Amino acid sequence: MKPVYILLTITHKKYNGFYIKMNNLKLKKNSALSFYIKGTTPNIKLELKTEKKVFEFDVKNITSKWKKIRIPLKIGKEEKYFGPIKEIVFVFNWQTEKKTGEIFIDDLMIIKEGKK
Repeated sequence: MKPVYILLTITHKKYNGFYIKMNNLKLKKNSALSFYIKGTTPNIKLELKTEKKVFEFDVKNITSKWKKIRIPLKIGKEEKYFGPIKEIVFVFNWQTEKKTGEIFIDDLMIIKEGKK
């Protein structure tokens, strides 16, 4: 399977990005979102959307080498878990210094983590 390739051009103070429909995927306890990323734009924002809320995560220090990202899908110390996920959104912010670039994403998956 080939990685997803996104060519990025941001103009006129707008946001740009892409989304993946998750069809209200129900998460199990100890789940995490995992993927590899590389590219020429240093930072993006990842959004996980539920029916009631949008959870945002900054993905920083993206370089030309593959980097594994793992985001635990729990909220706070009391380990309240996200509701069913409607969408995963990768957002490129117009405020970034670099207005053009490319991003590669590979092996996007929801995994079950062991107890810590």
